[in-house]
Amino acid sequence: MKSTVQALTLGFTIVVSILAPTLIGLALDHVCGISPWGVIGGVVCGALCAFGALWQLTKTK
Repeated sequence: MKSTVQALTLGFTIVVSILAPTLIGLALDHVCGISPWGVIGGVVCGALCAFGALWQLTKTK
């Protein structure tokens, strides 16, 4: 049961870490008219955030 909770936590953390900055980048694209750079920046930022979150989760266990 504990491993299932850890896997769900990891999956949720990665999805949210990538999705949130990507959606913010998409909003910036529409507001500022800088398409596709907002989404690209959001994906890169999200990937870095996901890696950092993964690092923290594995480091503390």
